[in-house]
Amino acid sequence: MAKCPICNSKKGKRQCIRVVGVICSLCCGETRQKETCADCSYYKDAVIKRNYNVIPAYSTEEMERNFDLQEHANVIEGEMCAFDKSSGEQMNDAIAIEILERLLDHYYFKDEELKFSHELAETGLRRLFNAIQKDLPEIKEEILIKIIAVIRFVARRRSTGHRDYLSIIQTHVGERVTTGLRHTSNILGKENRFMARIDLEIDEKIDQALMLMENGNQIKGEALIIEIHRKHPDLYMAQYARGVAYALNEQYDESIICFDNAINIFPYFSEAWFNKGTSYKEKMNQIEMTNAYQKAIQYGNPEDEHIKMAKSLLSDFGESIKKEHGILLDEYLRTEVLFNDAFTHMLNGNFEKAISEFQKVQKVVHNHPQALGNLGLCYAFLGKKKDAIKAFDKALKLDPTYEPAIINKRNVALLEEGECLPFPDKIKAITYY
Repeated sequence: MAKCPICNSKKGKRQCIRVVGVICSLCCGETRQKETCADCSYYKDAVIKRNYNVIPAYSTEEMERNFDLQEHANVIEGEMCAFDKSSGEQMNDAIAIEILERLLDHYYFKDEELKFSHELAETGLRRLFNAIQKDLPEIKEEILIKIIAVIRFVARRRSTGHRDYLSIIQTHVGERVTTGLRHTSNILGKENRFMARIDLEIDEKIDQALMLMENGNQIKGEALIIEIHRKHPDLYMAQYARGVAYALNEQYDESIICFDNAINIFPYFSEAWFNKGTSYKEKMNQIEMTNAYQKAIQYGNPEDEHIKMAKSLLSDFGESIKKEHGILLDEYLRTEVLFNDAFTHMLNGNFEKAISEFQKVQKVVHNHPQALGNLGLCYAFLGKKKDAIKAFDKALKLDPTYEPAIINKRNVALLEEGECLPFPDKIKAITYY
């Protein structure tokens, strides 16, 4: 985790639109200016600066359990989605959060005059007022306030200063068309934005533990993470931190399990997708590595360092594949699926089927010694010595140092034509790379 580039001492946690990277909350508060920070979700005009965290709010667990509360929230966020679409998606999370805070200024603080930093916020507020009056005319004000407050809480927690929160509600809430009717891309409705429980106090402890590990105090940091994970396995940040600790110890199977747990709780967690991809990279699983990095890029902020790194890694990998094999990355990964299927057939004794699949790999990736080497093994298991030696020779022509082909050719050379190589004795096979 990077340090704040302004003070160079505290941990950077807030993506800043003025500097490259993330800055600490103290420097954010001390250096922000309206001229440069008006579009940032962390900016607060001094005239309207308030502690919105003191406002009573439902918890995310209460929202998740109560269908009626979710439907009330859908009115507000559905109209937010509709306004976002009608404005050509010119909004960002900062504007959405400002609209929610002006609602709280009106309903909770009883302000008669509302101030805005952006024209879109003022127009959007009018739209939300109208939707609330039409769709929720009889809702008790204290209930409405608690719903708006939890929506704001979730929005701020999900946002990195761009459109993270808006993208989530566009997917899982959708546009309010009219009273009781919304259009959403999440037809099955199996997920909603209140599912992931958030605990700011625990998050802060996790940040401190991860910082300890980054600064070299791995034993103490990991001990804290293990304890937090034991007590709070339902928090996606606890699962993520445990995964990071496992990865630092090169326990990649365990780290992947924890990153998957974090993702299952909060599917849009780009850092978990990225670290899952990195764990698979260390395990040399190119398919899962690529899939995870692509998910990180899909859900992450393009300005975040881990997203830039994921793009760079995939770009370099793709260039390497194109240079070595003359094909694009997607096509290469499809052949990896074919190779893995063929490899499974070989291990199960389905040698004819394995030969067919390895030959398909060769048609796409011509310079693939691993496919040729395993093709030779399959021929040897069927007693086809000449075909086996020919396949081993082709593999060694591509890579004279390819040890599995050297060993297997030597073993097969001792056989008579028609004599089958014993299975599974003396197998030296290799997986795709």
